[in-house]
Amino acid sequence: MRTTVNVRAEALKLGKKKARELGTSLGEVISEAILTVYRERPARAPKIQYEIPVSGEGGLLSGVDLDSTAALEDIMERRK
Repeated sequence: MRTTVNVRAEALKLGKKKARELGTSLGEVISEAILTVYRERPARAPKIQYEIPVSGEGGLLSGVDLDSTAALEDIMERRK
């Protein structure tokens, strides 16, 4: 689709440079830039929050290995 727009000189210079680098048209570079910035993105999935089990006045339960994420996940899943 053809249209006329006013573009700042710096933006036009960068667009032309990128078009040359990519071996494509200025129109394609502008279209891609607009889509990249303004296309709707899917909502991010909510983060899952875990609580590390503690005992007594704080600290880890005995036998908890902080170097093993798999073991930590197993312990946290059992407490749900």
